[in-house]
This record gives sequence, C-alpha cells and structure tokens, in this order.
Amino acid sequence: MNYFLDLVYNLVMSPRMALRTITRGEQWICAGIIWLFTLFVLSLSSLIEGTGIILGFLLILIAGITLLLLQSAIIHYVAGLAGGRGTARGITAGLMADSFPLAFGVFASLISKLGGEALAGAIMMVALAWCFVLNVLAVSENYGMSWGRSVLILVAPAVLAGAVVMGLIGIVTVMGVTAIMSMGL
Repeated sequence: MNYFLDLVYNLVMSPRMALRTITRGEQWICAGIIWLFTLFVLSLSSLIEGTGIILGFLLILIAGITLLLLQSAIIHYVAGLAGGRGTARGITAGLMADSFPLAFGVFASLISKLGGEALAGAIMMVALAWCFVLNVLAVSENYGMSWGRSVLILVAPAVLAGAVVMGLIGIVTVMGVTAIMSMGL
C-alpha cells in the first residue's frame, strides 16, 4: 500500500519519475487501480445528473476500456513508425495512470451545479491540460523520445482523422452539388 501511495504522490509531485516507473516497469496493477479510482470518481457526477452511480460507472467503464485500448494501439503504432522503442503494455499502463487529473472533474460538476460555470470550465481546462502533459510524459518515458516528438505522436492521429473527415465532407458536398446541378435547378 505504501508503494502505491508513493506512486500516486509522485504522479502529482514528480510525474516524470512516476511515469518512468509505471511505463518501463509496466505497473499494470497500480495504474489500473488509479484508472478505476478515476472512473469511479467521474461516475459520482452522475449522482448530480440523476442516472445513478452504478449505471454511470458501468457506462464510463465500458467506454473507458474501449477508448483506452484504441488510444494505446494508435499511439503504439504511430510511435513504432517514428522509431520508438517502448511496449504497448507500458503505454497502456501510462495512459491509465495519467488519467488521474480527470478525477477533479467531479468538483467541476458540483461547482457548475452551484452556479459557477466559469470556474467549473476553468477547472476542467486545467485538468485536461494536465492530462495532456502527462500523456506527453508517458509517451516520452515509454518510447524514449523527446517531448516534441511525443506531442507529434499524440497529435498526428487526431490531425489525420480530421483530414479524413474533412475530405469525406468535401466529397459528399461535391456529389451533392453535382446532383443538384444535373437536376437542372
């Protein structure tokens, strides 16, 4: 238990060292406990919304597992293309552990219900930025890359997906305009 609490403390106070320990040591159990705790705390906000804590936790758990595995696979593939030398298990453990700042979202939800939408938004923006920095550190520590390359590895799949979506929108628009023009309108 002492090792786990030290790891959580280091995740807040010395995240680079903590993520090095988690990713290179493939600390699945500790990272999994941190991740499940974060998901449970996030499901507490479903009490405020009225869906119930059990249903909220199950929905977040199913979506979380799916997104975690998808994110880990994409990052591992892109990092492999960029010459990274880490493991898929290491990055998955790192991504589980670095979701910890999202637990502060329950405070943002409570503050929002009390009328402090601006403060709640600021808290969530800080938590998301902190999460992104921890993602960069996890990729950097797992694959032995610089921060710049780690940011590119994290951003490249989103840019590619956005380009594909924009391309599809463009194709559908051209097809629609062509169909309208051929009808003689």
